[in-house]
Amino acid sequence: MSVKVCYPNYFSSERYSTLTASSAATGFAVTNLEGTTRRSKVWRSAGYFNVTSSNNVIRFRDASGGADKDATIAVAEYTTDAAFLAAVDAAMEAAGAANYTVTRDSTSKKLTFTSDLSGGASAFELRCADAAFTARSLLGFEAVNTSGSGTYTTDNVRIHTDEFIVLDLGVAFNPKAFALFGPRNEPLRISQTATVKIQGNATNTWTSPAYTSTLTHTDFGMAIYSATGLHTTGLRYWRVHIQDVDNSRGYVEISSLLLGDTMTLTQGCPQFPLDVNEIDLSKVTRTMSGASFAAMMGRTMEVGLDWQFLTKSEIEAMRDLYADVSLGVPFHLILDPDEVFSTALERWVLQVLFAEPMPSKLDRPNQWSSAWTVVEDV
Repeated sequence: MSVKVCYPNYFSSERYSTLTASSAATGFAVTNLEGTTRRSKVWRSAGYFNVTSSNNVIRFRDASGGADKDATIAVAEYTTDAAFLAAVDAAMEAAGAANYTVTRDSTSKKLTFTSDLSGGASAFELRCADAAFTARSLLGFEAVNTSGSGTYTTDNVRIHTDEFIVLDLGVAFNPKAFALFGPRNEPLRISQTATVKIQGNATNTWTSPAYTSTLTHTDFGMAIYSATGLHTTGLRYWRVHIQDVDNSRGYVEISSLLLGDTMTLTQGCPQFPLDVNEIDLSKVTRTMSGASFAAMMGRTMEVGLDWQFLTKSEIEAMRDLYADVSLGVPFHLILDPDEVFSTALERWVLQVLFAEPMPSKLDRPNQWSSAWTVVEDV
């Protein structure tokens, strides 16, 4: 079997120089993605809006049929939804004669613009069809003018312009594997319509990165692997870029990231059969009448890998891996990188923990074996 052991993972404070994110909700810092707490803690976006001179004008009228006015949102990179909405509100207040409020509905996640109609107006207008309304897409409006009301709700959800996580490795590195996970027993909190990319560059500028790959969304996460490296050469900066502007949750969330190398094994490999045991922690109680009641719990799996024909350098690499992770630190396996026995490699990219200490056995001179039992980390 062509199993790949992903190690080391550069999403670790021991290996990266800096780790930053476009935004982070309180209590959900990007540093939650590294260390021994992967999956049990998460990074969650707070709403990053990149407002430029090309997308910051709201054209409106204080009263129906009145004069056109332009509210200009201050150019800035807003790192929370609240800061962005405050800037939109301030722009409307500065340009309009009436008093305006801009809020986000907690259920629909759409924005609502409200005028107090001071000055005797019966309605105000948003001139969404006017080309001068350059903030239309940023806010979620379609190109249709509004009229006849003092309150308007955007046509579409817009929770950010984009989100990103940037990893500065300090030195150039060409990883072989990348993977993005959500909680094991929950849906991935990134929409199927989202565009998610892994990018690399020599500098921390992303107008035209040296490497970009768009990932495929699956229920199991997102992953990419290349035996020769993702790029043709090493790059210092790597970025996860997410555009999920209409996510109905109001945020995107990641519980684990892998950006790393894979162990090079030229002789040793795990032998068939692949031993996979599903573990369901649910409790089922049956009454005297035969009825069943289930307390639904989480699910995971246990995997057995019987490594054979390992050279002395290969077993030493495995022992170094175990010395670093022992029983408490997760690492990653790609069980089917060539999609030989599955329809997608993402189904078999696993974050795992050793279920018991890693054994090693010298079968004959320069030929070792090691029987692993690992459990998927949830």
